[in-house]
Amino acid sequence: MASNYVSRRLAKITPEVDYEMEITSSPDCPETALWLAVIERAICDYSLPTQGLTAFFQVDLHRFFFEDKPRPYNLVYICNMLFERDDVVSLIRKRLRKVNPEEKPIRMHRRP
Repeated sequence: MASNYVSRRLAKITPEVDYEMEITSSPDCPETALWLAVIERAICDYSLPTQGLTAFFQVDLHRFFFEDKPRPYNLVYICNMLFERDDVVSLIRKRLRKVNPEEKPIRMHRRP
């Protein structure tokens, strides 16, 4: 079951959240596994950036995690779709700040 694997990996990052119990849809649902995998991959890329990451990709990662409004496919949007708990986003963000404390806020400009 893919969601169990992803949930165990995410549980290491935010042990306060029982992902299997908090998911509003079926944990066996392929879409649920996909959303969890998206979050997991983004966390890996943010926590362990490789030299190949472009500045544009880093801005997108920062926007994914730290944009406060739910927009399609950002962390707030995905967590609102998946979880009953309201604090999952803040727990993930808190952990990311611990993992990468030197991360400076990226100034984002609106696209015309």
